[in-house]
Amino acid sequence: MSVQGAQSSVIYPVGLIGTSAATITTTYIPAYIPLPYSVRIVKFTNATTVNCIVSWDGVDDHDFIPAGGFLLIDVSSNREVSNIFEIQTGTTFYVRGVSGGTGNFYISAYYGK
Repeated sequence: MSVQGAQSSVIYPVGLIGTSAATITTTYIPAYIPLPYSVRIVKFTNATTVNCIVSWDGVDDHDFIPAGGFLLIDVSSNREVSNIFEIQTGTTFYVRGVSGGTGNFYISAYYGK
């Protein structure tokens, strides 16, 4: 995390990435490029017709997102410490589900600058 990021008061989006349901199988696939910035907000939107599981390491199941559902993680709100709390640069998210669905799985992220 840079000092600039810690003192920022402006939020910027990282480019939206979508993963087609046609590529989602029962094995984890990278659903997002490694984060180019430390982010404060990340949203997983399951706009597919199948339930999906998200992993932060490509091995363990970390969260379930039902078909048509979403998960919003705002790590910068309501913090109890004076330091900025962020998802680190280089993080890759993974997704798995079942094959045969339609639609897209999206990840959107926001960083301070």
